[in-house]
Amino acid sequence: MVVEQLKRKELVIPLVIGILFSILYNELPFKYFGAAFIGIVGVVLILYDIKIGLMAGVFILPFMPDMLNLLYMYFLLAVFIFHEVIKDANPLTKTKVDMPIVLFSIIIIISTITSISPVDSLRDLALHIGGLCFLFVMINSVNKRQDFNIIVTVLVFSATLVALYGLYQFVVGVEVDKAWLDVKNNPGITTRVYSVFNNPNILAEYLVMIIPLSVSLFWYSKKLSKKIIFLGTTLIMVLALVLTSSRGGWIGFAFSALVFILLIEKRLLLTLIPITIGGLFLLPDSIGL
Repeated sequence: MVVEQLKRKELVIPLVIGILFSILYNELPFKYFGAAFIGIVGVVLILYDIKIGLMAGVFILPFMPDMLNLLYMYFLLAVFIFHEVIKDANPLTKTKVDMPIVLFSIIIIISTITSISPVDSLRDLALHIGGLCFLFVMINSVNKRQDFNIIVTVLVFSATLVALYGLYQFVVGVEVDKAWLDVKNNPGITTRVYSVFNNPNILAEYLVMIIPLSVSLFWYSKKLSKKIIFLGTTLIMVLALVLTSSRGGWIGFAFSALVFILLIEKRLLLTLIPITIGGLFLLPDSIGL
């Protein structure tokens, strides 16, 4: 009896999806139908395996508006609660970062309530909570190193695409907001790339966070082909970071490189001296000392 019910469900679900697609195809223009098709297929895949949703999330993050990213994060949380808590009743994963995350959540909630403009601060609170929800789902859904490596790799490739678009902007010459140019101190800088973020400083912040991951994948990859690939992604992102002309981004990158060397390979500290000296001579005149 149970087997027959399962077979009926297996037949009903594809039938319902097929009818839905037929209705959408007849009622919507082709481009909207294509978007709806991709969206429905994506929802089905995420419902099947939430790790697919996590991979998609880290890939589409820079290309989507903040509101859609926020809704997507809460959607992943809802899928996780349905599968892990309600349906399967799996225990939650406990980690050492649980308490800091809880404390951070309490602080931002109190800060929002006591803000001069609590209504305006609700947007930032929603974004922070959405990010924490995404982290919560990842911690409790990714329990294999292979899955984690795939997510990090997808994140690096997404950031590489962002960086490539920034390089394209530099080549074709993109219009730059005059507020981003310090003509008095750096008259030689006429273009600052910003890729999909519409602000070179935000692009620099994004790249500074992702470049160490790309370096790590290069450093720990055993296959030569992978090392070449991740060396390429690293160089592309570093070049895009340079073209943002964000001094804060450069300082952040230098600090992350120092931390990486101290944690992974202290012997590389000796290479910093000639690199620093050589860098002083290679700096463009627009930056100077």
